[in-house]
Parts: sequence; structure tokens; C-alpha cells
Amino acid sequence: MKNKNVVVVLHVYKGRDGHRLAHMYFSEFLRLLQSKKLDISVYVFCYGFTREEENFVKSLFQTIDGRVIKFSFEFQKLVYSEVPTLREIIKLSKIYNPDDLMIYFHSKGASYSDQNYYINWGLYASATLAAALDHIAENSMLIDRYHSIGPFAGLGVFDRFGTLTPAYSGNFWLTKVKNFYQKDLTKKWYSDAFHNRHHAEALLGLDAHANLLLNLEDNYNFRAVDLPDLQKIYDKIKIELGILSTTKSDQLAFVDSYIKSFYDHLIVQQKRYSEKRIFWKFRRFIFGNKSILRYSSFFSKALDRLVPWSQCELYRHYSGPKQFSVLNDCIATSTYINER
Repeated sequence: MKNKNVVVVLHVYKGRDGHRLAHMYFSEFLRLLQSKKLDISVYVFCYGFTREEENFVKSLFQTIDGRVIKFSFEFQKLVYSEVPTLREIIKLSKIYNPDDLMIYFHSKGASYSDQNYYINWGLYASATLAAALDHIAENSMLIDRYHSIGPFAGLGVFDRFGTLTPAYSGNFWLTKVKNFYQKDLTKKWYSDAFHNRHHAEALLGLDAHANLLLNLEDNYNFRAVDLPDLQKIYDKIKIELGILSTTKSDQLAFVDSYIKSFYDHLIVQQKRYSEKRIFWKFRRFIFGNKSILRYSSFFSKALDRLVPWSQCELYRHYSGPKQFSVLNDCIATSTYINER
């Protein structure tokens, strides 16, 4: 990989030790990363901290390796959404080259009292992204072929943007800067930012079909009580990416076609499901994110307590097929390949 910057963005919500969680994920990512000469720029966006805590948070991240080049603090505790950081990502996309790489981390688990499951999720994702970046540093073919790379791809939020959106559940990903350059956040997002953190998952995949999201892992291959072996995860993903990058173009086309048909089927299925929900549209417009009541801070917070968004809007996650798995399970036995 030549002449490409790597922009790392960390969204840090204070919550329950969110700064320590984000620091843990990013530190493990750097520990596993073998390509030490990459030009990495780091931006840390922090929310919910007091002014007295600012210097401590800065010192925590600056102990990593001195590469943090920008901190930003919003001293208000209402912001638990990742949308404000997405606005900053869109701004950053204007100052970097379109083919530069952008990696996104956040303080996964900061909003939960029982954090084990979410911490393992964040560590698992960090290991997969380290393997992906090392592979790209050696061979950039995959990032040129796919829209984005990350673990736990599936269908995201229904009807946030009038469509089903492919997304990385958990919201850890790697993509090119150009995939944010043309994006825009409407005024509606300014109210949504305070109560709907799932917009952050939906935005990345808005302009990409699900088969263009390279899925590093389908299932959560860890238990909430066990710390995952990150080195084994890294090694496994690195091997799989190497195999995928040497796969013949006609085989990759077969895989893409299979994954596209899989997601298209799920979209049809989910639309049918939503049409059968009794009073679904009524509840969505009265209590959901499109309700005029949501534009009032008071009513928005009241609705969050009385009628959670999950009861108003259809959100169903499907774990999508990983490209490597499809190569193993489909191509080896397909007539399409056996004839060649």
C-alpha cells in the first residue's frame, strides 16, 4: 500500500468508563498491527466528560504512542449517540485523499452495566481490523474491490432512510475516505443525535449493496465470560483474507452474486414482515423518530423512557454470509465451478 494515509477515528462516550474501553480497543489494535511504518493519524472525539476530566483523558490516549493529533470535547452528558462524530468524519473526508483509509472505533459497552459481552465484542472487532489493515498494507486489492471491511455485517435499520441498510453490527469498520465525502446529515439528524445511536451503523452502508461489505466474521465466536484470544483471531482472519485475495475473478463473481441474492431475499422478507405488523406505521409516526414530538428535547427524552424506539420501528439484524465461508461452502460443490 503506497502513498495512503490511515485515519483512525475514536468516538469516546464517558458512560461507564468509556474512555478506558476505547483506549483498550485501540491499544490492542496497535499491539496486533504488524505494519509499523503506516502513516496513522488519530482523532479522538469525547462526549460527556467534565472539564476537570479533560486532561486525564488526553493523557490516557497520549500514552499509546504519541500519534494522537487531535482531541475534541463536548461537555454535555446528553450525547450518547455516535452521530456527532459522524459529522466530524464527513469534515475529515474533505481534507484527506479519496483513497486514504479510515478506521472507526468507539467505546463499545460504555452504556451497559454488564460489560463483558460488549468488551469481548470490541476486542474481537479490533483484532479483525488489525488483520485487515495489515493485509491491505501488503496487498490493496480487497479494499479496492469492496466498499468497506469489518466484522458482523448484516442488515441494519429499517426505514431510517427509506430503505433497508447494510451495516456492521457494533459499528467497527474500515473504508476509504471517499465513501464519506458525498454524505450529508440533514437537520433531522440534529435531534436524532441525542436519542438514536443506530444511525451511526446505517450511514456507512447507505450507498453500498450488502455484497460490497466484506464481512470478516459472521458469528460472535466468543462467550461473554471469556476473554478472546486476539492473536488467534488475528491469524485466522489474516489467512482467510490471503485466500480471498488470490481467488479467481469468476469465483469472486459467483460469491458476490450469492451474497447479493441472500440479502435481496432478506429485504423482501423483512418488508413483508413490516406490512403485517399491527399498527406498526401508526406507532412509528406517533412515537418513533419521525414523530414531530421528537423535535422537542423534553418529549424526546420522555418518549425514550415510555416507548423505546425498538417498540416503534422495525429493527431486525441478520448475520450475513462471510465471503470466505461462501467460497468454502458453495464454490467447491457448485456446478458453475466444477465445469471449469
